[in-house]
Amino acid sequence: MKAQDTPWPYMLVCKAWYQILSSTPSLWTTFFVICDGRYSNIPHIPAMFDFYLRHSEDLPLTLYISVLFTTIKEDDTMSHVLFIDLLSRAYEVQHRWEDVHLCLECYAYHERVITGKTRHPNDLLLDINSMPALKKLSIDMPEDLPSHFRNCNVLALAHSDRLQYLRLRNVQVLFPTTSTRPVPIYLPNLHTLQLDSLREGTYDHIWALLSASSNVVSLKLDVTFLPEVEVEPTQPSTMSLFSLLKLERLSIRSCSFKQLLSFMDLIDFPSLRNLELLNFNLDNESLIGMARLFCRHPHSIVSLLVDVTSLDEHLSDSALEEFLGSFSELEHLKLDVAHCCTTPESLYRAFSAVLTRQRTAGQNRPLILSRLKALDLAGNVSLHKVGIPSAVKGVIMACKERYPAEFCISVKQDTLILAALRYEDIKAILVRPLLDDMEIRRCVTETFSVTIESEKVVCVMD
Repeated sequence: MKAQDTPWPYMLVCKAWYQILSSTPSLWTTFFVICDGRYSNIPHIPAMFDFYLRHSEDLPLTLYISVLFTTIKEDDTMSHVLFIDLLSRAYEVQHRWEDVHLCLECYAYHERVITGKTRHPNDLLLDINSMPALKKLSIDMPEDLPSHFRNCNVLALAHSDRLQYLRLRNVQVLFPTTSTRPVPIYLPNLHTLQLDSLREGTYDHIWALLSASSNVVSLKLDVTFLPEVEVEPTQPSTMSLFSLLKLERLSIRSCSFKQLLSFMDLIDFPSLRNLELLNFNLDNESLIGMARLFCRHPHSIVSLLVDVTSLDEHLSDSALEEFLGSFSELEHLKLDVAHCCTTPESLYRAFSAVLTRQRTAGQNRPLILSRLKALDLAGNVSLHKVGIPSAVKGVIMACKERYPAEFCISVKQDTLILAALRYEDIKAILVRPLLDDMEIRRCVTETFSVTIESEKVVCVMD
């Protein structure tokens, strides 16, 4: 019997098993409920939850409560009541919370009065002070909630020596204060922090939380709600740096280059190894500005994901080269342009030019991306762009020239495009020309692999 297995089926074996299982508290400390409308026995879930709470006695709890409703079907009201009911029961034992995930997904909203018997309070207010055993907490809420919640999506933070994981989506954070100023808190063992969106978030909220989490190893931030700040890309910030000395993984989403730069320029991240730039605007200004940012801040980045949502078709080779040149230890690069309308041929040709360009006279610096071992290209290609296969081939040939051994390159198309068009057309126009190209096939060895739409290019047998 695994820890995630429910004890209920085993209790039906015989009376002896029932007595043994019901008198073993450790078997009842984990409660999972995922209500998405497919389970018809909803009214019995709160009673089942009460059974778990009683038989687990005072042991720390692992709770996963996820409810989805659309407010279209009649039984959505029942799902909503279920969430409130389970949440109210869980609130009564906050002191036992150890690993808790709360998720509420709503596709639409209305002002219908909820009928049915529910406990009080009907709010979503949590206080870290009430959870002395808490190690992991994830709160995933919709942006707006129906009006019958008195306090929506509020988490009161406090000092905690045990908290290790914190994920908040559409949650407002509160900090302890005195009559004059905030009281500093400290989360010394927090290693993973994800702030997908802060409800009514402010600049001060993020910095206060980062200040309390100076030992964080993995950080995911959505800073799209922050105001844009005019920043001169060629000049370092005049504000003092905030050091995250143990940070190894950073994923950050922004609306603009200026927003991204003004935030990241205040962070010192010497141990950073994995970086994800989400919602990135790929243009000359962004590339040059980010290149100079990474030159100002020493780092150890070996894996980089650039998720591109807008792209300048007149991208400068020199701007792209300066950006890539700021990652001297990079081993894995993923360039995802699938969210753009189409991926221009010029992007592939610019990338090929950067890879093949040699050091010019008088320069005493290593070639860019000298340690690269893997390249992933995800695009959104129009079938009418007949030059794309040759442009992609140029990237493959450039990689083979630069990295003759221990290298893999993968080229993929946007899954939405694949779903909308016949795969036979995609394969005939984009995939098959690359899979059958003899020059590409000659590049393939035991240590140099090429994958096109999940199909590996077959090497030429001598």
